[in-house]
Amino acid sequence: MAKCTAIVLAALSLVPFARIQEKAKTSGDGRTERVAALEKEFDDARSAFSKAWRAAKTDEEKQKLVRPDSAEYAARFWELVKADPKDDAAFEALSWIVEHQPSSKDVVEAVAALEKDHVKNKGMGDLCSTLGGVVAVDSRLLERVAAENPVHDVQGNALYAVATHRLQCASTAKSIRGLAEKDEKGMKDWVGEERFAELKRLDVDRARKEAADLLDRVTKEFSDVSHGNSKLGELAAADLHELRDLAEGKPAPEIEGEDLAGARMKLSEFRGKVVLLDFWGNW
Repeated sequence: MAKCTAIVLAALSLVPFARIQEKAKTSGDGRTERVAALEKEFDDARSAFSKAWRAAKTDEEKQKLVRPDSAEYAARFWELVKADPKDDAAFEALSWIVEHQPSSKDVVEAVAALEKDHVKNKGMGDLCSTLGGVVAVDSRLLERVAAENPVHDVQGNALYAVATHRLQCASTAKSIRGLAEKDEKGMKDWVGEERFAELKRLDVDRARKEAADLLDRVTKEFSDVSHGNSKLGELAAADLHELRDLAEGKPAPEIEGEDLAGARMKLSEFRGKVVLLDFWGNW
């Protein structure tokens, strides 16, 4: 377990230094450099923590280490936002808060600030995939970006993020309904009582249907838009396949391979029988 934790911490410590340098070049009054410097300070602190964790030889040594507190850094980013909430430096500071999610309150307020002043910011595309997975807020900001941002690629990424947000909310709503009342506290603490109630009464089937309709739009209107190393059309098609072909109640897709005795088999050969599928692998 400690080895896995160390690997995760090492991955988190990677610093997007080129991005920081690029942002620093765009400043006219020093605010963008201050945001970049604060980001680098946090990344350096996290890297130092990861290095110390890997070097620690006992659990006692690890317990003495202090992880960088994202909430403390968020307070400093908020100071920059409040000084001038509409410029690019404020946008970068708000993006940091959303991406690092120090608290649900910070995220909700950052999303509100982005919606107020930055819907048309050309950098919104990079933030969309993060927002698509944040169930602590609704999808209003993403919907406005998809409709109002002047950049085609940003519109596409925002629309895809609205679809993924619908799916994420549907999944969360389904899991919430399976919780015992005593186990609800953790989710309520994170998303807030009001948002928890919204998710609990969400129409899951309707949300999934809306997501499918949005994904259809993505494949028709934004298929060639880049999203990381992929294209939105490819991602949307894969999501639609999962929604429409791999849902509960649908026939299982064909599987061909060898059984444990080395004989060739097809899943369809067992149609009408109770079948247990055990997926496993070694990496």
